[in-house]
Parts: sequence; C-alpha cells; structure tokens
Amino acid sequence: MGAMSRRSPAPLAHLCVWAVVAALAGGCVRVVPGRGEAAVTVPGPPDRPVVLADVLPAPDRFPPDYPAAVLDPAAADAAIRAVDAVPAGAVVDPPECTPPAPGPGPADAVAVQGRDPDTGAELTVALTRTGTDPAVRRDQLAACPSFTVTVAGGEAEQRRTVHTELRPRPPVDADDTFAVAVEVDGDPPARLLVLVAQIGEVRVTAAWRGDDPDADPDSTALDALFTDAVLQVRRAVRP
Repeated sequence: MGAMSRRSPAPLAHLCVWAVVAALAGGCVRVVPGRGEAAVTVPGPPDRPVVLADVLPAPDRFPPDYPAAVLDPAAADAAIRAVDAVPAGAVVDPPECTPPAPGPGPADAVAVQGRDPDTGAELTVALTRTGTDPAVRRDQLAACPSFTVTVAGGEAEQRRTVHTELRPRPPVDADDTFAVAVEVDGDPPARLLVLVAQIGEVRVTAAWRGDDPDADPDSTALDALFTDAVLQVRRAVRP
C-alpha cells in the first residue's frame, strides 16, 4: 500500500451567529465591536455537564448491516485506540506522533460498535471527555502524514506503518471538527475514515474501519451515525 496524497487542512473557520434567537449560539463567544472602542466579548451560557453514557447513540441507531453493542470500558478503550491505529503499549516513531490516550471509562470514554458479519467492516461511535482543543490533534495529524507503530506480540514484534490524510471538515453544528483518512500497512492491513467534532468538553468520534485496503469506506452509514451523535450531544450540552 502506497502512501496517500497529502492535503493541507482547510483554514479554521468558526462562525458564531447571534441575532433573534441568541440561545442557538450556545457556548460560542460573541464579539460585539464598538465604534472607536475595544471589542467586547460576551460569553454564552455555560454548557450543561452530561453523563457520556446517557448521550451515546443506542445500538439500534446503527444500520441493520452493522449489528451493534455498547462496549464495556476495556473494550471501549481498545476501540478508541484502534481508531487512532495505535494500540495500548505500542511505541510510535517519531514519538511526537503518539495520539493522546483516552480517559478512563465510563466517566470519560464510552463507545458503541457495530460489525458487518459479511465483510468484517466496523462502525464505531465514541464519546470522550477532553479539555484539549481539536485543533491540537488536527495539527498533530497534519505534521504526521506517516509514522511507524511497533507492537509487542508474543515472541515477535509487529511493526506497522500508518499513513494519515486530513479531509474536508464535516459540516455539522459543533465548536470544531476535522476528518482524517488512515491507512495501515501491516498484517492485517486496515483502512479507516474518521470524523470528529467537539461540543464543549465532549468529543464525538465516528469511524469506519475495514481490513480490505481496496474497499471504499461506507461513508453514507458513517455520516448518518456521526450527524446523529453530534446532534444528540449538542442537545444535551446546549439545550
């Protein structure tokens, strides 16, 4: 599998519109420029704290081809790391490409996953709690178009090469978003398409993963799940 073509991420563009219905702006920061005066920032209402498990999409929201189940904390941790293509305990080279580890579940990390029994392809939706801006991870991915992952397995080590390519940002109502395509050269190979959005401290990640490098991602099912998850979280955080 060859390295993918590289694209630069789209410029950051946050637009917070407030007019008649100010509540729709949620936690955005509104800037009110004055004539000949310094701009005045008016914070929106505080975000409502949420229990991640309460806003995780239910398994019946998955397409019929992907029978799904909510994962226990250990399985959720493994699934979230699999989306980053870096399992627990793996060594990343260069080390600055190591993705951040998920927090402990279920307080700070939950996931639901469906698997197509015919193809083995998986759809995963994860909610994680983080105080880090998505731009930090997006910039890390932009700086790491290719890196190696070494995993200790029994008597032999497994070495994989991971290629990443930022894609156009998903057009959902969130504080920030990004998308990334991932290809893993290894045994077995893997291909992923990952969509990410953040609302307050809650990060929504939806991913399609397949072991056939020639299979196209099920973007229709992925987009529907991602949009549904973002809407559900937003309604809970900013009702």
